[in-house]
Amino acid sequence: MKEKLGNMFVRNCPSCNKEISHTDKYDRNYAVKKQRICRSCSVKNQWNDKMMRETLLKAREGKYSHWSKGMKLSEEHKEKLSIKARRPKPWLRGRHFSEEHRHALSIAHIGQHVSEETKEKKRKITADIIKRHGWMRIDIGSDEWFVSNKLHLQAYYIKELGYFVDSYDEINNTVYEYDSYYHTQPKQKEKDVVRQERIIEWFKQQGKPLKHFYRFDVTTGLIDDIISMKLE
Repeated sequence: MKEKLGNMFVRNCPSCNKEISHTDKYDRNYAVKKQRICRSCSVKNQWNDKMMRETLLKAREGKYSHWSKGMKLSEEHKEKLSIKARRPKPWLRGRHFSEEHRHALSIAHIGQHVSEETKEKKRKITADIIKRHGWMRIDIGSDEWFVSNKLHLQAYYIKELGYFVDSYDEINNTVYEYDSYYHTQPKQKEKDVVRQERIIEWFKQQGKPLKHFYRFDVTTGLIDDIISMKLE
């Protein structure tokens, strides 16, 4: 299809039928002859091409992750980032809620609980990101404790559960957990109990039930073997 629209020469993309304008009729006629597609279709075709997709991904690899790693920010810049983070979301800027409305929102959120299924999904996603980027956080003092007891501190990742254990001895089929002061909090203790039960059950399902599950409590300096305690 060849048309002239005002001072522009128009044709249609042979792929998506989108109108394309040319300032010169010869350019338009040449594009029609060569069956040139529009820019959008060209980009889509490039991305759909397997080789092109792999090339683009490889070119981007490492460029956009950890871009700020090692950068030292001034106190002034940190303060600006902090202020920006505290600002309301764009769609809420300039809106003022009455005390009555705020109170209603507060009451509406009381007692809301996230399902165990949702928690598990979030935990697995977070654990996968940590595993992929190597963002492991070690409890303070754990490395010294493992060295002093001649144990190897090597986090073991259980993908099916989305859990990391501090160390797993495959030869002796034993798990070691180092509980810092953070684990003394009541809520965290409850979570740790649920977590250890799931880990013990997982190893059973794999056909290699744990011989020992040691937990070292930094506050008491005692080591408990959860497996032995269950048998008593």
